[in-house]
Amino acid sequence: MDLIPLEDDLLSLELNGNFAHYMLQDDDAYKVYVKDSINRIEAVFGPMKYKFAKGTDSCQILRRIKETAPIADAGAGGNGPESEIDCLLMIDREVDLVSPFCVNQTYEGLLDEFFRIKTCSITVDTNIVTPDAQKDPKIKVDPV
Repeated sequence: MDLIPLEDDLLSLELNGNFAHYMLQDDDAYKVYVKDSINRIEAVFGPMKYKFAKGTDSCQILRRIKETAPIADAGAGGNGPESEIDCLLMIDREVDLVSPFCVNQTYEGLLDEFFRIKTCSITVDTNIVTPDAQKDPKIKVDPV
């Protein structure tokens, strides 16, 4: 489990098998990990000024974060350290189930990214698909 930077301003919390545990077994233990991760981000970068949540689970996590947040010292006038992160936006997976499937990380997507699929086929350098018989004498290459 860890926060993975997807872009300069976008982090994703990766929990293996979490979606199945949550949807099939009604296990919502992940909420503790999300809350702890957000607290860790705030410990490193400073408290975030604005926090928004979309979806019931995100709202519940945000409520837990606010309940456990340290109360600001009244004598400090609320002028704490300036955060490097201005806003937090949490979106439940149940609000947006499609976006993770739009990532081009399938075999076909990777082949298209590196070799460009044209008319349902790719053109690949022969060195990639044909073993080099001169480097490895055990490999026997039949001429075409």
